[in-house]
Amino acid sequence: MKMWMFCLCLLLSVSSMYACGPMEGADSGVVLDLTQPPVFTQSELAQIQTLSPLPALPKSPSNRYADRDDAIRLGQYLFFEKRLSANKEVSCATCHDPSKQWSDQRAFSKGIAELTRHSPSLWNVAYNRWYFWDGRADSLWAQALKPLEAVKEMGTTRLQLLHVVAGDKAMRTAYEKIFGALPDVSDTARFPLQGKPNKDNPDDPHHKAWIGMKEADQKLVNTFFTNIAKAIAAYERTIISKDSPFDTFVDGVKGGDKEKQKELSIEAQWGLKIFLEKDSCVTCHNGPNFTDREFHNIGLPKHPTRSIEPDIGRFDGIPVVLGDPFNTLGAYSDAPDDVAHNKVRYLNSDPQATSTEFGSFKTPTLRNVALSGPFMHDGRFKTLDEVLSFYSLFGAKQPERCLTGVSAIDQPASCKRDTPAIGHQEETMRVLKLSPSQLRALKAFLMSLTGQPLPTSQTTQPSLGD
Repeated sequence: MKMWMFCLCLLLSVSSMYACGPMEGADSGVVLDLTQPPVFTQSELAQIQTLSPLPALPKSPSNRYADRDDAIRLGQYLFFEKRLSANKEVSCATCHDPSKQWSDQRAFSKGIAELTRHSPSLWNVAYNRWYFWDGRADSLWAQALKPLEAVKEMGTTRLQLLHVVAGDKAMRTAYEKIFGALPDVSDTARFPLQGKPNKDNPDDPHHKAWIGMKEADQKLVNTFFTNIAKAIAAYERTIISKDSPFDTFVDGVKGGDKEKQKELSIEAQWGLKIFLEKDSCVTCHNGPNFTDREFHNIGLPKHPTRSIEPDIGRFDGIPVVLGDPFNTLGAYSDAPDDVAHNKVRYLNSDPQATSTEFGSFKTPTLRNVALSGPFMHDGRFKTLDEVLSFYSLFGAKQPERCLTGVSAIDQPASCKRDTPAIGHQEETMRVLKLSPSQLRALKAFLMSLTGQPLPTSQTTQPSLGD
């Protein structure tokens, strides 16, 4: 079970009472008393302490180079290197710009061409279980491979990439110190200048070049290709957001330090109370990284302004990750038998069994969320205010006719929105009708999750010299 059933109608205080059932007005009408902080129950205090600090970086068994300093440095160089793209104008940092919170602040990300999804931030990406909005990669290095060859993203081919690295003294030297000697690519009949597999288009000249190679040479190229991605992943593991005002507050709660607890404003503390008790945000946004690392259908309808095909998310991602030769069970994983990869080994591929994943997307971290807009997988919401309004009312046509605490899918017709959700919205998504006072408090709490910036040395392209 990926969701927990519990009552969302709880008492916050005498001045903040939430009633189950119908409620008059378009919102709860609650005005929070900001002269006094809320009183947290023992259960809430225990839960608060599970939200900080971030634990040590998780191991990456499928990438033996994940924590090597030389691999991290090479990966950082490659992350910012535009020569890795087909047109020499796009790098990983184009869509994951450190000055834009490791995204590109576009509703639809743009590499060589525009895509149909928002580029997720890379903050704390090392803590994820799945990658991409639909989870079609099961490791950070497997994720790094896909944009390199995606036509609308970086558009290169693994053979082109091999020739670029082999032909650059600094990159080649750095690579060979970590991974060993590159093959001699001077024979372009053996190693064509361009080439990648493309079974969906057998007439693609890049595919023809690839299948014309010997299998042993294909394996050499694939090993190089994955090594490049493993270096990039090693660098991306260092993109960590921590030491936020909320972290200081939690440290104060654990140690009984009232001064540290003041790091969280009274309004933000009320927002935390709502986050835990009322809004049920913590159901999906839990743990120190504020994500359950899984997938949910929150009831988003088709895109309101773009004429694009409905995005069915995780339902499409499951067969892709299972069929990926670069998944953690495959030949290019450094530990295919590790129990950490059971998540893929036992992933159900039956379309009937996975139909509940139709329209589901990965829960993103909330750390640095105040700076990471636009929001949702398709960037449809520009501001946090829009996001919070959505979760409060789920696009209700007439909020005053909605039933507070009742599932969004069980609301009367007069409450429901005109446009249906893509797939089946989860029943735990309930209309809350938060008041302006409650919404402001919840936003204040989310803003307290902003961590300290990384040093410039970590957010720019390094040299590869000694």
